[in-house]
Amino acid sequence: MTFKTPLNNSAMDSFLRLCLALFLFSAFAFLISYFKKRANIKLLLFALSLIMMYYVIVLATEIGIFYNPAPYKDYKFTMLNVAAYIPFLLLLLIVPLLVKNKNVFKNREWSFFQNGYLPLTI
Repeated sequence: MTFKTPLNNSAMDSFLRLCLALFLFSAFAFLISYFKKRANIKLLLFALSLIMMYYVIVLATEIGIFYNPAPYKDYKFTMLNVAAYIPFLLLLLIVPLLVKNKNVFKNREWSFFQNGYLPLTI
């Protein structure tokens, strides 16, 4: 039995690099946009982008995550243990973020670029 990981599968590695670039761009875009309009949701999306960047880096570098059951537990408490719970955090946030996404589109609160970009990050 072989496991596909970013270290032995170039397609998975490329996808994680693309996701990292998307989250990096998102973090900067939401932070700049927050300072322009002071919308609290943009600050939350900035923080969420940083969290997702960290999670992508962990997935790309920590091979043990792919071989152990979820949530991953390291033999000593590290940030890897915290990163293992990020998918559960996203499950809790998905409904409020989708409701906010619907409201943003319905009320046309953001610019055309941000309206098109928001669904990519959620």
